[in-house]
Amino acid sequence: MINTADIYPPLSVDQTFEHKLDTIALLNPTVGRKMLGAISAPDGSTKDQYEELLSKAKTWGAKIKTSYLHRFDANMSLRQGIIKSLEYPLGVSLMTERQCNAIMVPILTPYLHKVGMNSKTSRDTIYGPNQYGGLQVPNLYTSNGIQKIQLFLGHFRKQDATGTILDIALGTLQQEIGISIPILQADYTQYGYLASPSWCDCLWQFLHKIRGTIRLTQPWVPEKCYENDVNIMEKASTWDWPKDKLEALNISRLYMKVYYVGELLDTSKTRLRHHIKLFFQVPSIPINFQQYRNSPNILKIFG
Repeated sequence: MINTADIYPPLSVDQTFEHKLDTIALLNPTVGRKMLGAISAPDGSTKDQYEELLSKAKTWGAKIKTSYLHRFDANMSLRQGIIKSLEYPLGVSLMTERQCNAIMVPILTPYLHKVGMNSKTSRDTIYGPNQYGGLQVPNLYTSNGIQKIQLFLGHFRKQDATGTILDIALGTLQQEIGISIPILQADYTQYGYLASPSWCDCLWQFLHKIRGTIRLTQPWVPEKCYENDVNIMEKASTWDWPKDKLEALNISRLYMKVYYVGELLDTSKTRLRHHIKLFFQVPSIPINFQQYRNSPNILKIFG
């Protein structure tokens, strides 16, 4: 996304009886705006949302540090006050685990002192359930992921307008990765780096963290051209290639709108289709595909 301020000059609008001009500048896509309590930017940036939540956490921590609250009151203020305020926008944001943990830092230190515990206490003890001796303090990243799962399942089952948008977004992510496995059932560590930051990508990442999957009854996946066709990215992921080379291959595949090896070949199944030549002219792909351009050995590349 381009910076709109670099392309479009500020607008001058006459909004007063004195005919004084007010200048209105277009916002860049990186700038977030508050919408129903959540700050969102067109490019998905979480910078503004993160800074607002971090500011809330620091303000609460400073007040608790200088207050005369007893242990019970401090605990109540944490669970029913600041945590609820921080959790509210998480379900629709793209907040990462690192950001969620950073927001909790100015909260946990004064809170632990109020309840008579050392600030260096293991985070497993802090977030762990009471039945195992933990404090059961809500974890923001876990709340973030749970909200996303609830939103996804609720709208998908209802099939409302939001459910339709989520279905489109999930299909877009499936196309971007290019694999034949339903995306929410695929291994995030194997294919996640190919995904652009998005709401569905955050959901997929959280499912991987909790070792969970969401199985849809009719997920969209690319269809094969031939019965024994080979998926390009699934096969390439088994090669000993660095991630930047696999990303270059995936970008080339996206440009040519192909998913399987069969889509690269003509009806003889041995020769590359004429317009696929561009697919094999990416300098960063470490294979000399040109030697296979008019040879039956093209199939040997992908097994």
